[in-house]
Amino acid sequence: VVQTGHTGNNSLSAFGTTAELGYRFPLPWQPRLSAFYGYASGDRNPNDSTDQRFERFYGFARPWSASEYAAFENISAPKVRLEITPHRKLRIDTGWNWYALASARDRYQPAAVRDPSGRSGRSVGQEFDFRARWQITPNLETILGYAHFSPGTFVSQTIRPDPADFIYLEVNVKAF
Repeated sequence: VVQTGHTGNNSLSAFGTTAELGYRFPLPWQPRLSAFYGYASGDRNPNDSTDQRFERFYGFARPWSASEYAAFENISAPKVRLEITPHRKLRIDTGWNWYALASARDRYQPAAVRDPSGRSGRSVGQEFDFRARWQITPNLETILGYAHFSPGTFVSQTIRPDPADFIYLEVNVKAF
């Protein structure tokens, strides 16, 4: 995706891309192993008249991070994922994500924090996630998830050095 135009008095020249490659093994639990990479450009120099930050505009960050610690903006994010279906009503997936700022001088969107000097580095951190989806009935599904985030140098130096855990339970009801 390419974004061009103007943001205020600055010219805009930004881009984002994603790619995924996976393989489903011909085994009873249908294991699928995949590798994903996502990139969204960041503003290289906050003091010039050109903005290279890709703006996601809409949507939530869940596809990038279960804990929403990464979003499709100023990010470089490789991910490895494993999915299995041990039962026709139970699907389980897990993944390991690495997050880095595309530009060390631009903002880290989930916290709206920026180090204009770039000295805090590019490493946002790593996240392990796990999710189990159980289809109780055709109209009722539960999802139990967990994510553990380990901060990198940028997050440790600008926000907080502590890791974070996120646990959630969703209940989805299909009314129609």
